[in-house]
Amino acid sequence: MNCNDDGTLVVHQSDLNDFRQCPEQFRATRGIEPGGNFLGKDEQIRIENDAALIGTVCHSVFEQDLRDGTFTTAAQMKAWARNTWHEHCKDFLRRGVEMRMESYGTHQKCLEVMNAVLDRWWKSTERAYWLMAMQDHGKLLSFEMPFEVPLMTRPEKRYQKVNLAGIIDLLDSYEHRVVDYKTASRPYTRWEHQRWGIQESAYTFAGASLGMLDPHDNGLYQFDFRIFVKGEQGEPQSMTVWRSHDQWAWMIQQAEHMISAVESETTVWPLRDDGWWCSGKWCPIWKDCKGSLVTEEWT
Repeated sequence: MNCNDDGTLVVHQSDLNDFRQCPEQFRATRGIEPGGNFLGKDEQIRIENDAALIGTVCHSVFEQDLRDGTFTTAAQMKAWARNTWHEHCKDFLRRGVEMRMESYGTHQKCLEVMNAVLDRWWKSTERAYWLMAMQDHGKLLSFEMPFEVPLMTRPEKRYQKVNLAGIIDLLDSYEHRVVDYKTASRPYTRWEHQRWGIQESAYTFAGASLGMLDPHDNGLYQFDFRIFVKGEQGEPQSMTVWRSHDQWAWMIQQAEHMISAVESETTVWPLRDDGWWCSGKWCPIWKDCKGSLVTEEWT
């Protein structure tokens, strides 16, 4: 979340998701002050972790492989990924961003896990399909596509104009779908994402707003996940969810409630500890919040 020079508030699907998970974590990590002021970026709280960085680097590899045709061998691809991993880590160090290694413990183990995902990618029919698609209708495929589209106007409020921004992994205007790649420790469950997923609503809304994503014959917009579950072999898990104008309207309603909280003068925000995000591994304010009172012991 940030404010443009013209006073437009820019929100991301991660803002909506984080606010839903724990309003206090959302407030603290974005440096929100009473009345809707923001601390400078250098003063905001940020952490990174090994599992998330594996996903970030794999996304970069897929983009380089498909859009730019960077790699001719799997070894070259993995060497590029290793260098990208180290560049990210050095950047975190330069900017004072804490890097947590709770998932895999060492950089070497992280690289082994990442290489296993990349080996699967290199051999997959998923990769072969997109390489062929690039030859057949490449102009209708957009990889790692940044967007910023109008979300709503709010007359007489502090933030009168609100835009939605983000980066779409792959927008396939030929097959009329958004494709998003994930690395995960376990398979995804479709009903959770169909009912509650925010990213799916945000990215289909953006694609349609840009005139690059059309609905299917059922009147719905398609969002496809491709999930590389760590420890598994073969093709990534495929999962499709659908979005409608109704779900976009609900997303906008959620955004309105979030922004109203941001603009308020309250200094005390709700706390939530009923999910994985409330832990020393994932929450950057854990030690000053629940962690100051409760020892993190799981049985």
